[in-house]
Amino acid sequence: MPSAANLTRAVAEHRSATVELADHAIHLDLTGAPDSTQSTFTSTSTITLVSSESSVEIDLVAVGEPQVELDGERARATYADSRVRVEGLTPGREHTVTITAQCVYGHTGEGLHRYHDPEDGETYLYTHFEPTDARRVFACFDQPDLKAPFRISVSAPTGWLVRSNAEAEHSASEGAVTTTDFAPTLPISTYIVCVIAGPYHLVEDEWVSDDGRRVPLSLMCRPAMASRLPSADLLRWTKAGLPWCEERFGREYPWGKYEQIFVPEYNIGAMENPGLVTFNERYLKRGDATRSEREALANTLLHEMAHMWFGDLVTMPWWDDLWLKESFADFIGTQASEEVTEFADAWVTFGLGRKMWAYSADQLPTTHPIVADIPDVEAARANFDGITYAKGASVLRQLVAYVGEDAFYAGVSAYFADHAFANASLTDFLTALSTASGRDMSAWAEAWLRTAGPDTLSVEGGELVRESLDWSADEPPAAPAARPHRLQVTSFSVTDDGWTPLDSEWIDVTDARTPLPNTGAVTLVDDHDWTYARIVPDAATFDALTGHLAALEPTNSRAVAWGQLWHACRDAHLPTQTFCRTVLAHIPAERSPAVVDGVCLKYVTAVTAYLPTTMRTEWGDALWHVARDAYTTALDGDLYDAFAQPTARLDLALAWRRVLTWAAGIAPTAQHEVRAMLDGPDGLFHPDADERWALLVSRAAHAGEHEVDDVRAELARELERDTTKRGIAQAIAVRAALATPQAKLTAWERTDDESLTNEEVASLVAGLTHPASVHCAQSVDLQARYLDSLERWWNGRSQVIASKLARGLFGVVTDAGAAQAWLDAHVEAPGALRRIVVEEVDQLRRAERARENASAAASV
Repeated sequence: MPSAANLTRAVAEHRSATVELADHAIHLDLTGAPDSTQSTFTSTSTITLVSSESSVEIDLVAVGEPQVELDGERARATYADSRVRVEGLTPGREHTVTITAQCVYGHTGEGLHRYHDPEDGETYLYTHFEPTDARRVFACFDQPDLKAPFRISVSAPTGWLVRSNAEAEHSASEGAVTTTDFAPTLPISTYIVCVIAGPYHLVEDEWVSDDGRRVPLSLMCRPAMASRLPSADLLRWTKAGLPWCEERFGREYPWGKYEQIFVPEYNIGAMENPGLVTFNERYLKRGDATRSEREALANTLLHEMAHMWFGDLVTMPWWDDLWLKESFADFIGTQASEEVTEFADAWVTFGLGRKMWAYSADQLPTTHPIVADIPDVEAARANFDGITYAKGASVLRQLVAYVGEDAFYAGVSAYFADHAFANASLTDFLTALSTASGRDMSAWAEAWLRTAGPDTLSVEGGELVRESLDWSADEPPAAPAARPHRLQVTSFSVTDDGWTPLDSEWIDVTDARTPLPNTGAVTLVDDHDWTYARIVPDAATFDALTGHLAALEPTNSRAVAWGQLWHACRDAHLPTQTFCRTVLAHIPAERSPAVVDGVCLKYVTAVTAYLPTTMRTEWGDALWHVARDAYTTALDGDLYDAFAQPTARLDLALAWRRVLTWAAGIAPTAQHEVRAMLDGPDGLFHPDADERWALLVSRAAHAGEHEVDDVRAELARELERDTTKRGIAQAIAVRAALATPQAKLTAWERTDDESLTNEEVASLVAGLTHPASVHCAQSVDLQARYLDSLERWWNGRSQVIASKLARGLFGVVTDAGAAQAWLDAHVEAPGALRRIVVEEVDQLRRAERARENASAAASV
């Protein structure tokens, strides 16, 4: 099987300049899918095109030689390096190229993924193509700017549910085989073509617009997960989101039906295939979903809905402008969540979660501008990162503050009107926005979109001092672009009785120094989190935050404050134990599940990465005790009179219950209680299936040599209880997490096992590098094996799997110098692989600085 070639921007630009597509028909014969001995399926792709050259190169990943016809006759064609070169075209004349090939069923979430379900013995199929995996399923020009109408036809076992982007036009059965022909799509890119097939569970409904348009709705999942499908929530959010998007974007939903399916072993959260959105099945909880988990699902649903316009209706020409879909979808998903769902604090969740992901990515040596330079597809895959998603969304929120909401959405509406079903770039969007706002947006775009790294806004002597730096430049520019910031500043009088607001003002930061109101008061800069910058409070504000944070109102102000403390901890300006002490002092009084989740996750990171090893037991155990008390308190409604509604108390209790599962991983002395919960029913709570696996992994990681046999016996019982593929994958994590050198060496041997699914690889990695037992992996010098394996993984596995291994297993590395030596000796290694190692080396050195700071503070 040839390797998937790394498509370059230069090749894509040449093809888009020389090829015009008229139509693309695809037939997939999936009748053999239930037979696990059949590794391939037959794919027939018929492309109607006009070329200005006598030959074309068409992308395809297949086994054996494909059959190629040109206008119904056998073509002169060669197949090599994932491309079919077809000769003999007449420039300027319309031709039909038909390519029939044997393509491979996938098990790593790329191309056409095949899932054999051990629970019901059935087979389930789904496709995932972003950015260039459509070529694994059919011959095509696998780039975003060669759009075409797609006519899909699928032959599958009779009785299966088969869906694609468009409505089914015709279906005919012949014995055990049914062939379904779908209507032509509107012009779309290859990466959002979608097919699902299998005996999926189906829920149907419809949305009726105010003007009487009917949009068919459906929800799908495996039957085994049907009882976990929150149909009422999903349909309510969908029916609220569609009219919101239509009104804001000034354009009706264009794709006819709106279907959503949850699929197993998915590599990402969800994918915006028009008319048929795919979601990761892990959104369907095998127990009680926390409020944060439900909010994450609503946000993802609305994120993908935004893509129906941003990305699907108007598409970037190449992956340089990936932000034109992902930044906008992240922004819209959060804004819509706040306005049309029950999650009115969606921006709080964003600020403590995804925005922190952005700051982390933006402080790496590999950071890049939001509008990035993407020379090839490997670089494109690497740029689905915190900058493209969350920094871009943060900057768009700042843009709304800068130009006003009305002007922003007027520009968006004009952008869609001008470029519907076509491709558009940054220049096109800025033109529409400039016209709508009456402002020249070029300087704003240069400052915010074409430079990298976060600004730093520091409170010094009654002024706000701005420092800007283009982190992506080899040398800092002499005059870095000055980003304008529009933000809120609130000043307070802080006493033991609480925080008294003195003043709240919008200010525009356009100079290096900006006077602040109420000099001398405690000042919260960027209250309500409108801009994107690292905020460094003054000493008085730091003291107020660490001493009185629980009393700060409202919730979004507390979230901003927690974020500023976390920045200081990560940057080694605030000792890690001071951050942890502040969490333990104030988080028990927190009534926002979003804040509990966001802050406690950071606490876990602080303990495992930013504290010396000798301090981790003390602080890990401390979180367990605080979470246990907070959980039982949250269940006691009498102590939470403000939470008169039982659902609010339950939301908070579930949040603390989830924190307990995290704390179990870092709390050695809690393991007797963990075992009691697994043995049940007399433990702290009765864990659901996924919680049981998380707790069992923690048990394994903390187990001493004398407990290994006990853990293995518990694992055997758990596998009898949970016979799902998810359970089988989690068992790999338990075995790999065992705190013995032999367990780590045995697990390491499986890193080269290509039969593992993507979910099994993720579990293997998580177990090997569990923070409570990774020292065992380090003690047998897996660092050397890791460095020796990097290029072999990259050259022999898909980029998705190789990336999981390269990034996930970096935890076995203890010496940043050794990893840097590998980089120095492998300057010709693939850029995307080097980027992973560079980033992980930087994170390791950041952690070392924080640990040194913590040690110094402890010795004072």
